[in-house]
Amino acid sequence: MPLEIAKQFLKKAQEDDALHQRLSAVEGDRAAAVKLGAELGFSFTAEELQTASDELYGDVSDDDLAAAAGGQSGLRPPIIF
Repeated sequence: MPLEIAKQFLKKAQEDDALHQRLSAVEGDRAAAVKLGAELGFSFTAEELQTASDELYGDVSDDDLAAAAGGQSGLRPPIIF
């Protein structure tokens, strides 16, 4: 269940501008991301966050990332942990 909560947190960050900015600021720092999640009512471990990130974004191609980063896809670039 906490894995699903971590996925919900990452998906929410893709939809919520303020959360996306806050999470982007700690990208790569799983402990800070876990703390941010807890502040917002999401309970998961750093390992669960890593697994959720891998499952959601692990198969994103370089072209997909470039398109998202360049604004071509209408999606935000994923935050990778």
